[in-house]
Amino acid sequence: MTSLDFTENQRDREIQLLLAEIGFLIEEAVGDANAAFAALGIPDDSDFRTNRHPDHLPDLNRFAVTRHVATIERYVRHQAWDSRIAKDIKALDVIAERVFSPSVVESYEEERAEHPPVKPKTEVASENDNEQSLGVYYLGILHTLLAHAKARLKVDKGEPLTLGEIALLTNSREATVMTAAHRANFETHEEGSRRLANPAEPSVLEWMKGRGYQPTRREPEATGVHAAKSERGEAPAPEYFTVPVASDGSWFSPRCATAGGYTIGAKGDEIRHRDYFEALAALMKMKSPKWRRPNTSGNRGIVTATRYERVTRAEIEQILNDRPK
Repeated sequence: MTSLDFTENQRDREIQLLLAEIGFLIEEAVGDANAAFAALGIPDDSDFRTNRHPDHLPDLNRFAVTRHVATIERYVRHQAWDSRIAKDIKALDVIAERVFSPSVVESYEEERAEHPPVKPKTEVASENDNEQSLGVYYLGILHTLLAHAKARLKVDKGEPLTLGEIALLTNSREATVMTAAHRANFETHEEGSRRLANPAEPSVLEWMKGRGYQPTRREPEATGVHAAKSERGEAPAPEYFTVPVASDGSWFSPRCATAGGYTIGAKGDEIRHRDYFEALAALMKMKSPKWRRPNTSGNRGIVTATRYERVTRAEIEQILNDRPK
């Protein structure tokens, strides 16, 4: 898998599989299932202790690997810089490569061939899930996120990219990138037997941006709390929020509210939030953020995010304050 076209549910199932496999490894290494349960923090009353099914693991947010994945996915999907990103990439890379080794992945493929899925996976665990082979849970999502994140980090560090990495970052076929390089549409150089392109060269980055690559945004991450003044009494740095922007240039702002609050989600699956920041947080968790907003005629249609921007808390709060009470 090289595409980012996966659901939150599929991603979480693969994280669950990863953790379950870690438990199996611990048990095999020390010969004690309780040691594995203790290492994973499995409560005494958890169903996972009896059936060892990945769906019955406790809340994923308690595990460090989930936080690594969340940071990396924000970096890849929303171009959100994080000072910890290099460490998170390294940590997840070590874990995924050792747990989902080539031999293990091959065994998943064999399982899927021998025991096809009994039904499409749903958003919640069901009794039928216990009939699924573990191979069904593996789609290569973590390796996909890592591949995108490693390539993006190379751009941010000004390190040379392979043509395959450029294809990955621009969602292009590698043959298309190779043709562009052959035609000298951007600068390349040979290193050993490989042709590389340095994103520090303007022609390289401009070509990538022309094909949809969004540079990483390095503004401070929003924390939900105002920054305190420094010890020298300096004014706090502005707090930023990442917001989705539709194809017409409109962004999800407090102006999208009605008397009933903010409406987000696809048609037929919409939900409302009274608070703007709660609505924004829920919207940013969606794979394809959608929300209702008034157009120039005042009609409230659904729009979909095509890109993301940073807006200061001060600007958002100004709009909130200016709205009719």
